[in-house]
Amino acid sequence: MENCICCVKQKQNIYQKICAYASTNLYFFYCILGLLLAGCCFMPGFAYATIAYLFVLAIFLSIEQIMGLAVFLYLFIIPFRGLANGLDLEYLPIGILCCVSGIKTIVNLVIAKKWPNLLLVGALVLFLIYIALPVHKTDISFFSKYLIGAGLVFTVYHNRKEISFEKLVIYFCVGIIFSCMLATLKPISPRLQDLMIEYNAPNITARFQGFRQHPNNLAIRCEFALVCLFVVKLRDKIKTPEFLYLFFGVLAYGLLTFSRNFIFASLISIPLFLILYGIRYKVKSLPVVITIVVLIAACLLVPYKQTKEYMSRMFQAFNDMEYKESIIRKGDPRYSDEWWQLVMNGEVRYDPGRKEIARNYINDWKSSTTTILFGRGSATKRIGKLHAHNMWIQELWFHGIFGYVLYAAIVCAMINYKKLKQIKLSHILSICLFLLPMTFMSLLEPLTLDFSFYIIAIVFFSELANEQKNHINGSKECFCFNNTQKSNIIKDNKKEA
Repeated sequence: MENCICCVKQKQNIYQKICAYASTNLYFFYCILGLLLAGCCFMPGFAYATIAYLFVLAIFLSIEQIMGLAVFLYLFIIPFRGLANGLDLEYLPIGILCCVSGIKTIVNLVIAKKWPNLLLVGALVLFLIYIALPVHKTDISFFSKYLIGAGLVFTVYHNRKEISFEKLVIYFCVGIIFSCMLATLKPISPRLQDLMIEYNAPNITARFQGFRQHPNNLAIRCEFALVCLFVVKLRDKIKTPEFLYLFFGVLAYGLLTFSRNFIFASLISIPLFLILYGIRYKVKSLPVVITIVVLIAACLLVPYKQTKEYMSRMFQAFNDMEYKESIIRKGDPRYSDEWWQLVMNGEVRYDPGRKEIARNYINDWKSSTTTILFGRGSATKRIGKLHAHNMWIQELWFHGIFGYVLYAAIVCAMINYKKLKQIKLSHILSICLFLLPMTFMSLLEPLTLDFSFYIIAIVFFSELANEQKNHINGSKECFCFNNTQKSNIIKDNKKEA
């Protein structure tokens, strides 16, 4: 019996040593991961090797490090597509990390003899059951994405105090910059040329999309990364050189997407950050403010031709919308009842502009009581082969009113109502800086299955909720630490005597 206990302890010690080694040499393992991801751009076999490597690595990492790895890898979609027999494993790396971290979370709860948040677990389970109902016509691909999202919400919420918001933001920004750097290998990579589709726009030859399906998808993540960087800097949790390097890299790749949404959202987030940062730090903020203005001017004025094309595209969109609506009013024979039916069934592409697209989705949602309550389902073909370009309308069309009720239940289950009274003005400013640009983006693009947003948002609000408590208990903790330190010194002196 004693031998068995000794063997178990030895195995635990070996596992702990490997975990400690992995944590202290994390940059080395990220270098290996970077080489594997670079290999994925040229040979599909590297994708399988990367997935196996992530599974083994995640076993020996902490929850915080796994979540950092998840947000780092979130933009690597294209390299895991088009494998053997046309197999797409684009979300398998995130799914593996979610599975390993979820198992670790459950084990930790069992060891600590703690119950999970039953309200949150119940809401997540009900939502997954609701998604799987036949009325939603949900296929395996969409259900697996929602399952990964639910797993990440469960894991991050129960480990939110152990995860650093600042570290997640840095991992996320570095992941964006590194993935975009690898995406520039497309001219010399036949595999990337086959997998990546070029998206053109009026007066623009090509738009940069990184490793995402569409340039607008990359633009959303770049804007979210900028917002998170601003919040971290406003709270003075990142050094200025590191902040400026990440800001410039993310801003440059965001501008290369030629996304109007990115420009409009940046016009909200950047001035708001400069105002709040200037008010809070006054004279000390001048070097950061001046450098940001110079970097923005450099990004816009140095490639003057591209900036001019950018501006022309922004104004061209309104002319295109008016032109398409005028065709409909004139009664063009192409817009017959049969043609409209094909558009509503998702068989024909139709792009009349964002305003008209949203109206089509709302009218279809209101077409019957069933769709009002339960929606059309996430696997249903999009109207006109285009999404609603509005997260709130899209989710209403997907899941109906009951889906919104379940979303609200998940959010309410994570709120600590006792700490709402402890919110300070600085917290409100950080929340505004965090939510305003992303709320604007949600009116133009879908954000529901953005796993990085789930992870970072839960940790962000958790840190705000715990700041007041840590501030109150800080002096007590220091006093207790000093007393224990003194008692240990007294004991050591007695032993020596």
